Amino acid sequence: MRILIIDNDVDLCRSMQAQLRAEGHRVDFVHTGADGMLRLASDSPDILFLDLYLPDTTGLRLLKQIQDMKCDTIIIMITGVQDAKATIESIQSGAFDYIRKPFDLDTVLLVIEKAARHIKNRRAVTGKEGIPISPLENPYEIVGSDERIIDVLKTIARLSENRVAVLITGESGTGKELVARTLHNASSPLQPFVAVNCSAVVPTLLESELFGHEKGAYTGADSARMGKLELAGEGILFLDEIGDMAQDLQAKLLRVLQEREYERVGGSKLLSFKGRVVASTNRNLLEMVSAGTFREDLYFRLAVSTIHLPALRERLEDIPALTNHILAHLNRELHKDLREIEPGALQRLKGYDWPGNVRELVNVLTRAALLTRGHLLTEHDLLDALEPPYSRPGNDDSFKTLREMEKDHIARSLQASGWNITRTAEQLGVTRVTLRKKIDDYHLTRARFMPVGRRNPIERAAYRGMEII
Repeated sequence: MRILIIDNDVDLCRSMQAQLRAEGHRVDFVHTGADGMLRLASDSPDILFLDLYLPDTTGLRLLKQIQDMKCDTIIIMITGVQDAKATIESIQSGAFDYIRKPFDLDTVLLVIEKAARHIKNRRAVTGKEGIPISPLENPYEIVGSDERIIDVLKTIARLSENRVAVLITGESGTGKELVARTLHNASSPLQPFVAVNCSAVVPTLLESELFGHEKGAYTGADSARMGKLELAGEGILFLDEIGDMAQDLQAKLLRVLQEREYERVGGSKLLSFKGRVVASTNRNLLEMVSAGTFREDLYFRLAVSTIHLPALRERLEDIPALTNHILAHLNRELHKDLREIEPGALQRLKGYDWPGNVRELVNVLTRAALLTRGHLLTEHDLLDALEPPYSRPGNDDSFKTLREMEKDHIARSLQASGWNITRTAEQLGVTRVTLRKKIDDYHLTRARFMPVGRRNPIERAAYRGMEII
């Protein structure tokens, strides 16, 4: 294969050239965008490795210039900088793949092998405009260099070009709603994003919540009301925890997906649904299908395309980047001036199991940031923020009362399920009524269900901008 590398890292270019030449490829490199364009004009390579940041231009700008040339070169973006927006925009603009530095020879060879399989079938871009991504004007960010997170970004970029239904799976706290919002920003940022938590709304009211109702449809319906389907317009309707939706309502949602129309509760006029349905779940829907608790036809309608989010314990190498990102937001939200984190504190974070995933990491770092008084977040600050029985050394459950152990176990189960009462009750083997009584008896609370004015500073900070994966 004829390969060109455009990167200002001299050592990386020479290393790649030597290793790829040993594999039988013809490899050249240049260090600026201008030299790269001259080389492309005189000799169009099969594969181009393009750095995201160059001395005289950006890789994204150069990528678009190359696409305008309508050459058959397959472009693979490379960078050592964390930039989720650039990852999405690169794929949308026509890049074949996107890899992060530092990478090894096996990673490069695998990408070259994939490119070689597609090189004869690749179509030149001819007048097709990708859907632009609006600038993110909020603190929400998908953070991480784990391959599975990069695959999530690539999938978002590809799905932004159509309006098929999407199913997002993963444990509670992994950031499923953030993925849905990122897809919305990438595909229809000017349209509404309407979220419904299927486990938080009483099943008897969820139908009215989704479809709306006419005046007099039921006792208390004093006026007509638009439902979430109608409010979503041509944007995204996000159905969080779809696995908790009642089966009779599943059938009605299936009709919306099939026919793209519905009626308000108590109405007879057909309304069109022009939006996109994105659903999420922390449950195994296929197991629920087998058990008869979730409709098979609805599952296959929703899972036209799926995005799976790994648990935080499966990508512990992303914790440093996540920690830096979270602390940067906490500096602003809590008026702190944290500049560093102690190595021992970082190792403590990487050594923990994180049953509550990124949501739990945000909570712990918020508490630790409030405790510290200087510019350095220490291991001591972190240990004070980790509540027993999480990871504080020396905890011994044998010295706790039965009541204390029960309270801790219920608290951990609620946190792991994202405070899904139904799911937690099933896992604990008790009824919802019993679980709610235990929650009241032990005064267990969850910040996001409290009015903002009643939250303490920790809860307010966590509520306002900490959806990160």
